[in-house]
Amino acid sequence: MRTEEAKRTLRKVAKHMRESMTPAAQVRRDFTSGRPAKAASLEPMHPVVVWQRANSLLDDIRARMVAAKLKPEHAGGRIVYIAGEKPLEPLSIPLAPKWRETAFEIFSREDVLPLGVAFLQYDEQAGKNAYFVRQFSALTDQGIAVLRLGAVIWKTMNDMEIAASKGEN
Repeated sequence: MRTEEAKRTLRKVAKHMRESMTPAAQVRRDFTSGRPAKAASLEPMHPVVVWQRANSLLDDIRARMVAAKLKPEHAGGRIVYIAGEKPLEPLSIPLAPKWRETAFEIFSREDVLPLGVAFLQYDEQAGKNAYFVRQFSALTDQGIAVLRLGAVIWKTMNDMEIAASKGEN
């Protein structure tokens, strides 16, 4: 058991940490807090469920941003999935209305398993993008690692595009 003094110290440190975070970082922390359950295997999902869950997550983070007086358009997402014979290579598709039909086609295939959503959130106060993930349902440790790799790949692609637009190599 913890002593009362230890509990007070812990609350004080947590309060200080939260106060030192940007509003966008606070929204991210609240959105991703909690430890999801682990699973023994990956399960397929109906394409409509995939699309609805992904949009629900995006709507959730954007609503939290609005509540924190941040611009909701500063958050975007990509659905991360695996397909075929390469279960360790994440693929992704933008979470935008014009990609809905393509998403339904992809997630209708038997060899495709959706993992979750990789999010990009522009932190205006910090002046940089943050990338993080939310899984659709319980994943194995390997599934979580592949989902996170999907976010890393997206970040790398965006960094390369930014560098190219600035004329850097």
